[in-house]
Amino acid sequence: MKNFTKLILFFLLSIGPSAQGLVPIEGIIYGDVQDIKQDDPFKGMLTSKYFEIDGDDKQYEKMIYYLALYKQGVNLKNSCEGLNEVSYNAFWKEDSAKRSVVAQLQYLGLDLSLRAIVNYAKVLDYNKTKFLTLTKNLVRNGCSPNISVYSKKYLNANFNYYWDHDTSFSLPSLAQNDYFPTELKKAHNTLETKKREFEYSVRNFQALCSWNLDTDDLVGLTEYLKNPFLMAYLINNFVQKEIGIDEKTEELFVKRSDKGVQVLCENMICRKTDRVTFNKKFPRMNGSQLIEDDLKLLYCSHFSKLRSKKNNKTLYSHNAEASHLVALITGIPEVNLISDKFKDSFVFMKDNIKQRWDKWAKAQSDKMISEQLYEETLELSLREQANSYEVEIGEFNLKFDVELGEFDKVLRSEDKLTASFNLEFPVSYIEYMRERVPFLYNNDRLTALKNIEARFIEMISYQLDKKKDYFEVPLWNDQLAAIIAQELTQQFVKARLYKRTVAEGQSFVKIPVKFYFGAFALQYIRKKYIFRNNFSEKLSFN
Repeated sequence: MKNFTKLILFFLLSIGPSAQGLVPIEGIIYGDVQDIKQDDPFKGMLTSKYFEIDGDDKQYEKMIYYLALYKQGVNLKNSCEGLNEVSYNAFWKEDSAKRSVVAQLQYLGLDLSLRAIVNYAKVLDYNKTKFLTLTKNLVRNGCSPNISVYSKKYLNANFNYYWDHDTSFSLPSLAQNDYFPTELKKAHNTLETKKREFEYSVRNFQALCSWNLDTDDLVGLTEYLKNPFLMAYLINNFVQKEIGIDEKTEELFVKRSDKGVQVLCENMICRKTDRVTFNKKFPRMNGSQLIEDDLKLLYCSHFSKLRSKKNNKTLYSHNAEASHLVALITGIPEVNLISDKFKDSFVFMKDNIKQRWDKWAKAQSDKMISEQLYEETLELSLREQANSYEVEIGEFNLKFDVELGEFDKVLRSEDKLTASFNLEFPVSYIEYMRERVPFLYNNDRLTALKNIEARFIEMISYQLDKKKDYFEVPLWNDQLAAIIAQELTQQFVKARLYKRTVAEGQSFVKIPVKFYFGAFALQYIRKKYIFRNNFSEKLSFN
């Protein structure tokens, strides 16, 4: 049994990264959309924490990755607000960095679209002769003579090889996916949809293969490079990071991985390389600390601002191409290619809401109980914030859930009682951590890192001891300081825009520590407080 995290994921990527608020629910359901932007009042209700779905692990993992990439793309786009322009000490370095990013897209995108073309051709009953005629024409007429990441001979050989062998690639599919409505799955599993997706896979290949290494002439790749989800995918490969979703908090998390592709361009030659060589030779910005930050800033200051020279019809086509490439990456189809009518997207969404709501309501009626047993322990759990937009702009914060049982776990933050206090740290110490920790980590000086961590834990423990009197019933033990130290260290390092939030002359930074109390946790704490006081009174000799 797997709990999934969002109700209408298939619609998220189709509406693009600008959708940060939702219109009233009546407008979504009935199509009467007004030009009003507000937080979704049903955000907490429309979550599968209220019910469980029988589904295989592969589909669950696919959906988790889909949601994680969406969240990461949105965070990337939001982080661009107010950023400075890129600054290199030489023009050729900036040009080389841009070329490496586009070449990375070309390398990964051609591999994906090539395998997809093979699989779609087989689904559509192409014979080998017809298939090879198509692909040879694609390579001969569509690929630039200056293509560097692959040779034309290599591409033709791969088409031929994958026709005869397994491509190790699965086409976007909803067939075995329990997280989408039945009508949408039926609509996707049609010959017409497969033909449209095949066409867009061919367009992906043509657009990617036509680039001639000129960073001022991106041909049909403008909308690809503007797409924050594709850029997040490229950056993850560059810095070898894996993404996922925390099932409890539904927040994005990022962790280091040994997987990933790095393409490096030197002069006009672009080749796949290893991580060590890439880290050594990739051009760095002035004041650069992390390659990941350089890549994000390069997206925000350059690629996100690209403008297509095509007409509106062609612009939509290229947007759809970019969305289909995202579908090839995630395995979740682009909803706007399932039908050739825009209105069908709203029909699919209504079906999704209705089916999910019915499952939620049934699960609620089956599981409702009238009493709470205190067999479960009181849980204090951290909401990881290191990858949040707030931390990226330098607004450090710590959030903890105080919960007892499943009922508290499904409550939204707005439905919980909060209490908070502040931890204070010198601005100079935060600056020291931001510079020293990445340096020690990149140079594998683990002993020095542990010493810094130990001193940081002592600093936090000292402050926490003074805060214990705020609570009549103790909420934490000595382990909390280590948890906070690890979280804040990550936040300090990842806050790219930290300096914008520090006022001139400010010597200390206050970091709020907020606790979110569930209803049953509060009841438990109250009863424990009453019991403790009554018990101590009976044992008193006064």
